[in-house]
Amino acid sequence: MTTRNWIDMGRGALFAVFLVGLSWAAIVSWHQTLSLLPAVVFAGVGLVVAGRKPQNAIGWLFLGVGAVCGLIGVSNAAMAVAVGEGHPTLWFSTAAAVMSNFLWLLVMTLGVILPLLLFPNGLLSRRWRPVLWVSVYAMVVGVAIGAFAPTITVGGQDYENPLHASTWDSVTSKLWVVALGVLSVCGALALVSTILRFRRSVGVERVQMRWFAFSGAVLMVTLFIPGLSDNDVVFGLAFSLVPLSCGIAILKYHLYDIDRIISRTTSYAIVTGLLLTTYATIVGTASRFLHTNSPLVVAAATLAAAALARPVLRSVQTVVDRRFNRSRYDAIHTVDTFGARLRDQVDPDQVSAELITTVNATLEPSTVRLWSHRPI
Repeated sequence: MTTRNWIDMGRGALFAVFLVGLSWAAIVSWHQTLSLLPAVVFAGVGLVVAGRKPQNAIGWLFLGVGAVCGLIGVSNAAMAVAVGEGHPTLWFSTAAAVMSNFLWLLVMTLGVILPLLLFPNGLLSRRWRPVLWVSVYAMVVGVAIGAFAPTITVGGQDYENPLHASTWDSVTSKLWVVALGVLSVCGALALVSTILRFRRSVGVERVQMRWFAFSGAVLMVTLFIPGLSDNDVVFGLAFSLVPLSCGIAILKYHLYDIDRIISRTTSYAIVTGLLLTTYATIVGTASRFLHTNSPLVVAAATLAAAALARPVLRSVQTVVDRRFNRSRYDAIHTVDTFGARLRDQVDPDQVSAELITTVNATLEPSTVRLWSHRPI
């Protein structure tokens, strides 16, 4: 068999594990299927990246995350079936509960730590290789200890783990703490390596790193804003943005749209906050002085917010473009300047020269040709 055949078989096997897990979760509980939304994106992006760029380890890591999430779906479904039948300690439920003790370590390592070290080209400098290998070793130790943990949880109840050996409790408990501590340190070092690569990056790699930074920033905002981190749908969408942005960056599909996306996201977030503040201020002030929550007050606040939406968005968009989408801001400024000069310019040759200059400055084409028709 050729190398390509082995690659296709590996992709198919990992994706098949994910599909089996998703199918089991869908049969048992639709809510579990919705919770696997990030896994769907991880598996899909991994399948495409591993097929287009098999030499890039990021695609295989994402496929691995999808396969592990498929196993999580199978284990959750198995435990739900056992609990529903009134026998939570059936053999398949026990095996699923044992896996649930350590599968999350695989997701954290394959989906967070290693991509931070390897993004965007899947290569790693000699300086950071020890971090990668230490992460893998700590993951293996954590998986081994998790399999022999004292208890397993099925249906919210703790049961004794049949694989547990009490004679090793003192050793395994210390190793478990050490493994988690080492993985946490490796995660912090992987984040530092990403920041350093971002600062040194230029050209296409710089744009790729900006995609990664944008998705990471959205995820961090979701985690730290009260109410958003507790919403499974919002968190799932934010977490799904990470593999999606990585896939765009690696495959270079609409790569240079990142400036526009950051600009629009920032603008709408700021405008939404300002409008909500305006609405709350009007309603709160009116209720305080009028001592009533009249529907007219609510309607007035809504109309005021709607009236401010367009001019506020336009003003905020200009300020944000100046910072995050400078090329668009400069292009608009150049075109406006050309339009102002055009009103006073009557010489066709001068207009043609300024038009070519404006097109070169705003669109940056490789060549420019201008055809004009002058009556004889």
